[in-house]
Amino acid sequence: METLPNTAKYLLDTSALVEFEDFFNPNNWQPVWDFLFELGKRGKIVIIDDVYLELDRRFSDYKITKWVNDNKDKLHVIYTLEHFSYLSDEVLVKCNIIDEHHTNPVYADPMLLAVAGCDGYILVTRENKAHGLQPNTRPEKIKIPNHCDTLGIKDYIHGNHVWKNLLEKEGFSLKKH
Repeated sequence: METLPNTAKYLLDTSALVEFEDFFNPNNWQPVWDFLFELGKRGKIVIIDDVYLELDRRFSDYKITKWVNDNKDKLHVIYTLEHFSYLSDEVLVKCNIIDEHHTNPVYADPMLLAVAGCDGYILVTRENKAHGLQPNTRPEKIKIPNHCDTLGIKDYIHGNHVWKNLLEKEGFSLKKH
């Protein structure tokens, strides 16, 4: 049986990018950084505008922010009408991203969900599922994996071992390094 090429593409949340740098110090883990850079060059990693803005606003001193900004031409996803159509008020309220009065937006999450849902990217986030949610739970308490489940987005990597899982899926073993 012939092995199919891995055509997966990863849509990265801010939390995943920040964790990458926090966990893989570039002074000690250069092979991992080189592998991430290679994934970026090959078009396997994509980032949306809202994540760029959040990195610049909150993590401007991080090396990963500089790399993301320096490689925007290779990593950037351009929003389409389909993405905005995906984010109907019904979907936003269903996921409790906004309430029926259009308040309490969680800024990057809606577009991450729209791009993942429309384009089939694997959504990568450090966030863990929130448990014990109630219908009146505040939007910022509901995490991306919960939204993915609500919307039927099946391809996502989340939680404590997000980078280990992504790197191994791409054939990179942390044990060698």
